[in-house]
Amino acid sequence: MIYVWALTKTESRKIWGICMQIGEHEEEKKINAEWRFLARRVLMICETIDRTAIEEAASGEASREASLQSAAFRERMERALGLMARIREGSGSPTKHLEDLRRLVSGLECSRSYFDSHREIA
Repeated sequence: MIYVWALTKTESRKIWGICMQIGEHEEEKKINAEWRFLARRVLMICETIDRTAIEEAASGEASREASLQSAAFRERMERALGLMARIREGSGSPTKHLEDLRRLVSGLECSRSYFDSHREIA
């Protein structure tokens, strides 16, 4: 419900405080929604990358690029899962680590496209 009345100085401060709380709450909801989306994305990417392609790339049979891509994927995956675990435990803030998770998801997408393209070629 929206109430309208003539504002006095004390009432105007109260209104401003209420507006700030609503704005901060809405921003927090957006951050949490983006965080949940990115976390689901990390899990989906890690699930869809073919494990045999990663193991093959890690072995000496594959090219140097494949072994570097495999190492990069594993590092990004471990960092993303560790970051998500810290947030879940309550030892971190989604707001503080949102940019890191965005970068990790972007890197995981690159790894996935590399492994997907090599799987299609083989």
